[in-house]
Amino acid sequence: MWTHLVQRSRDEGATWTLACTGMALPALASASRWLAARYPGDAFDVHAEILSGFLSALADIDLNRPRVLVRLRWAAYRAGHAALAEALDAPTPVASGFHSSPPRPRGAIRTSSWPRQSASRS
Repeated sequence: MWTHLVQRSRDEGATWTLACTGMALPALASASRWLAARYPGDAFDVHAEILSGFLSALADIDLNRPRVLVRLRWAAYRAGHAALAEALDAPTPVASGFHSSPPRPRGAIRTSSWPRQSASRS
């Protein structure tokens, strides 16, 4: 069945590519859930990489070998895993202007721009 679907996708284009993606959705969703749970960024980035890996493999997978869907799923998983590995290896961004400092000692001069209320009220 998958050999036929992939061949139609290659021959006829978008409609059959969408059909292949829909038929593979349960397999792609399981890979997405597992990888997205470990991804430090937006889970949609992993989903996009998995879909991209699937579509790329759909275009060039060998249809003469068995287990086409399994190989498509693994190609998608590898693409998502590569995105996960890249994100985990990237340095954590630190915004400039933010830093830690010890608390001011008691009685230190206030630097607030708010005026203090006077001690004597009329």
